[in-house]
Amino acid sequence: MKVNPLLAEWVHHFNKHDVDAITSMYHENAILLPTFELICLTEDQIVTYFYNLLKKDRLRCDVAADFSNTPANEKACNITSSTIVSNGVYVFSFYENDKLITQRARFTYVFNNNLIITHHSSVDPK
Repeated sequence: MKVNPLLAEWVHHFNKHDVDAITSMYHENAILLPTFELICLTEDQIVTYFYNLLKKDRLRCDVAADFSNTPANEKACNITSSTIVSNGVYVFSFYENDKLITQRARFTYVFNNNLIITHHSSVDPK
């Protein structure tokens, strides 16, 4: 499966639990509507969200589908030469009390000049 390179970079930093690297991908005025928490409207809130989230035991993220690279969506997702939209599904996995937990979630990222300006993630209702 072809994955948007910026999304692949985000997943890489996420799976390394590198708070500095992942949060450096967000514009200083980015908005994050995260899967597991309330809306983050400031840089500090985004950093705090990832700092706390990435403490989960063996947390990782795997992209299940990146619709932005399908032929029907590829041109629509490149809004301008500097703005890219990436939509799809990812799966979070982590352990709680020695039990594996998995959570499918839908995502939308809007990248402008290679920085995330909007990131929405919500639990997949399946």
